[in-house]
Amino acid sequence: PRSTPPVSASGAQGNEGCGGDSSSALVVPPTLMVRLMREQHVAYLVSGLNRLGPSYVSLDASRPWIAYWITNSLDILDALHALDDTGLDGASVGEASLPPPIAEATTTERSASAAVKDDDNTTAAVEVEEEEEEEEDGEEMVVVNTCDDEATSLSTARSHRRRILDSMAACQASTGGFAGGNQQLSHCAPTYAAVLALLAVGGAGLQEEDSSDDGLDVEDEAAKEENEAVRAKAYGVVDRPALYNWFLSLKDLESGGFRMHADGEVDIRGTYTVLCVAKLLNLLTPELSDKVAEYALACQTYEGG
Repeated sequence: PRSTPPVSASGAQGNEGCGGDSSSALVVPPTLMVRLMREQHVAYLVSGLNRLGPSYVSLDASRPWIAYWITNSLDILDALHALDDTGLDGASVGEASLPPPIAEATTTERSASAAVKDDDNTTAAVEVEEEEEEEEDGEEMVVVNTCDDEATSLSTARSHRRRILDSMAACQASTGGFAGGNQQLSHCAPTYAAVLALLAVGGAGLQEEDSSDDGLDVEDEAAKEENEAVRAKAYGVVDRPALYNWFLSLKDLESGGFRMHADGEVDIRGTYTVLCVAKLLNLLTPELSDKVAEYALACQTYEGG
């Protein structure tokens, strides 16, 4: 469709063909004030740590990526390690907007027992069968595993931290590296995501310690001890010797690049993710980085990039 000519301040439509000044016909739109809905974003992200709907089944091999996207977003919003569920300026996120804890609600409940009274005021027990539409579409996907010793409410990101670590540990292969899900093949992409998620959770309390000059009260001391325990667990998840040996097995000695997985393709993605994770975990050695620069230069194309 033909665009409408801009309207000037006087209400007349501009017309460049009439010899008028087209610049005077342009109207500057008022400044738009966009507010980041932080508390809603936090509630949405935390709900994703509880469970995801059936439509996410196709991402079953991307569990570390989902965990990383959520933890990274929460970390940017200063909500990953927060002691409560407060949002920006102290506005509460509220538990009402969150789904029930996974320990209290199964993915598909088969039936529920209900008591009803008939016309004779007698009580009878009836079985109310729930609709099983969810099974037809596929079961809901649990992002993080249930931890039996998790006694706190799962309404905040902080209460999920240990469960995130347990879930990432379950994706780690005994031969090194992380897979996209439990009992799957180790792959450089989910390894990159899993390590970044672990480091995000492992950053518990670091900002507070760096910025705090005052003494801590009893409550803060307890929070500090919890942060230290979470940090130690996060940093201890990765089997560093096995990961290093797995990285070496992926290296193509001729080109200097790395495969994404065993018998996989050698490309710049595998090379970058390996070197990035190795650097973060202090595993970068001359043996790993040998001929990598030459490989990266060889990946240049004649048109650039």
